[in-house]
Amino acid sequence: MAACNGGNPPRLAYGWAHTLDYLWEYAIFHNIELDVTGDDWLAGLAGTTLIKYGELTEEQKTNEELISTLKGLARLLVDQDLEEKTGVKLERIIPYTYEWKSMFALYSNYNVGERTDEMGEVGGVYHVIDIVQEAMTFGDHKPELLWWYDWAHLTVNLKTPL
Repeated sequence: MAACNGGNPPRLAYGWAHTLDYLWEYAIFHNIELDVTGDDWLAGLAGTTLIKYGELTEEQKTNEELISTLKGLARLLVDQDLEEKTGVKLERIIPYTYEWKSMFALYSNYNVGERTDEMGEVGGVYHVIDIVQEAMTFGDHKPELLWWYDWAHLTVNLKTPL
């Protein structure tokens, strides 16, 4: 369902759906680092200016305020990590599902041309797919690359057949 010739199909995104907890686990597995130099509050909370997600101390792990903050920052850090690994910024989409809360998308049916051109500059779509798939696969996590309806772009009302 490509968006062309004046059509207005539902927006679909091609990518990897995941839970919000997955981002936290990704940050720990890849030992993502967060430099908090200049952030006195977070540095004081962590007891250090360089936080390594995979090397948190027991004291840090039991600090609920610190963990809550780090979980919130994990989304941004994982985005940045995948962008550094692939050379392209993946789109963030909320898939139309209750099981998965977020997804990293390569492209949608509305921007597939421009996004594949962008990926062509860093080795091509399959190159980016291989890097993301490898980074996202660890432990019991083996995300599938699938098409998903984009929740933000669905227009559903009482007359819409389901």
